[in-house]
Amino acid sequence: MSNDALALRVPPPCTEDVMREARHRGVYDETRSVRRVGDRVEVPVTRAFGGYETVEQDDPVRRRVSLSDYVEDPPPFSIVGDVALVRFGDADEEREHAVAEALEELHGVRTVLGDRGVSGDERVPETRHVAGDRDTETVHRENGFEFALDPSRIMFSVGNAEERLRVRDAVNDDERVFDMFAGIGYFAIPAAVGGASVVAAEIRRESYEYLVENAARNDVAERTDARHADCRDVSVEADRVLMGHFEATRHDFLTHAFDCVRDGGVLHVHDATHEDATDETVRKVEETARRNGREVETSVRRVKGYAEGVAHIVVDARV
Repeated sequence: MSNDALALRVPPPCTEDVMREARHRGVYDETRSVRRVGDRVEVPVTRAFGGYETVEQDDPVRRRVSLSDYVEDPPPFSIVGDVALVRFGDADEEREHAVAEALEELHGVRTVLGDRGVSGDERVPETRHVAGDRDTETVHRENGFEFALDPSRIMFSVGNAEERLRVRDAVNDDERVFDMFAGIGYFAIPAAVGGASVVAAEIRRESYEYLVENAARNDVAERTDARHADCRDVSVEADRVLMGHFEATRHDFLTHAFDCVRDGGVLHVHDATHEDATDETVRKVEETARRNGREVETSVRRVKGYAEGVAHIVVDARV
C-alpha cells in the first residue's frame, strides 16, 4: 500500500484523539483534510499505527498548507502547543483577525496572541490576546518530548528543537549534567531523557514549577534534581554544563561554570552574536578558562538565525 494517501478509518468520537496521537507521533498528513465516509472518519496519515483500519484514498481532499494561501504577505509566527504567537507589527484589527482565522483553520490553534518580543533578564514575553481561548496554558510536543507552559508568560523557542535533540544524543548514562538556566526544562529534560543525571537551576518561580511538572511528564523526575535558585548559588561537580541563556558569557556565569565542571567535561555556552563576530564569544570563553587555571578546546555551532545579521550560536568548550 502506498504512503501517498494513507488514512485511518475511525469512529467519529475518536477523531480528535487519533489526530492528536498522529501529530504526537509525527505522522499526521497536514496536506490532506479529514473527511467523513459513511459512518467513519478518515484521518490522513503518512504511516499506520494503533491497529486502526487503514485505507488508501483514491481522491484525497487536498488542503492549503501555507499561511500565504490564506492571507497576502503573512506575518512571522510560531506555534507553541495549540497557541500561535504572531508578530503583527502595525497591522490593523481586520488584518489581525484574518490572520487569526487562517491560523485556526490551517493549524487548528486554540488561541492567537500578538507577539511583542521579550524583555528583561528573565526574557518574559510581551503578548496580547487577539483571538480564541483566553486560557493560554498549553502542552508543546516535539520529538517525543512534552513541555507544559503558558507561552503568554514564558518564552519557548520552537527553532531550538534540533538543539534539544543534540543535547539528548550527546549525553551518556553515567554523566552528571548541570543546567544553569533550566527554564521549564528546555535542555534539562532532553539531557535526562538521554540518560544523564541532571541538576537544573531556575530562578523564576513560575518556570521552576513547570520544570518540575515537565520532568514528571517526560518520566525523568528521578533523574532531574530541580532547584528553585540562582544558578550561581548552586555548587555541582558536573561532567557537562548547559548554559542556554544569552547572558551566559557574562564573567560571573562563566566563572561559576568553570568552578563546577570537571576536567574532561564540556561547557555548552549559548550566545546571540553578529554572524561575523563569533570569535568574540570564543575569546570570552577561552579567557575565562585561563583566568580560572583551565584550558579548553572550542568549537562553534550555529543553531539558527536570531535577527537580521545575528545568529544564535553555541560554543562547545571541552575542559
